[in-house]
Amino acid sequence: MSQSAPASAPQPVASSSRRRRRIWLAIGATVVLVAALIPMGFALLRTDAVPQGTSGGVVPAPATVTAGEVTVTIGPTALGPDGARFEVILDTHSGDLTVGLSSSAALSVDGTPAAAGTWQGDPSGGHHREGTLTFDTPVTSGDEVTLTIEDLPGPVTASWVAP
Repeated sequence: MSQSAPASAPQPVASSSRRRRRIWLAIGATVVLVAALIPMGFALLRTDAVPQGTSGGVVPAPATVTAGEVTVTIGPTALGPDGARFEVILDTHSGDLTVGLSSSAALSVDGTPAAAGTWQGDPSGGHHREGTLTFDTPVTSGDEVTLTIEDLPGPVTASWVAP
């Protein structure tokens, strides 16, 4: 009588190879997933990713106004019970920017003039100035906030609705 070979003996080399292939596929998929999620995580950690007002709401978008040869960009950085704060950038290619921003800027909240503001930023002169205008007048959600800057070659007025 002859002995017959077992019907189907497992192939240890083939199953080991499949197992390694699955492990490498899992590692590759994990690396791709982590690489895709890392930038999203950093974006969530950035404090400037979604500008927040002092009341916690998203602040309105900046406005850009051309006054003669001067480009003025005004962006609210806070509109809330502690007051209003604006980032202001002035650029020109002709003449110097000698306007005194604390005395030339006026804020009104729902048509009521606010107390004078303060300027913290670049001093008078030059072709580029940047800084922050701060007003202590409280702003509530839904208020129309209008900032006017005079003493430039043309009128500068920008308005927002407080979030």
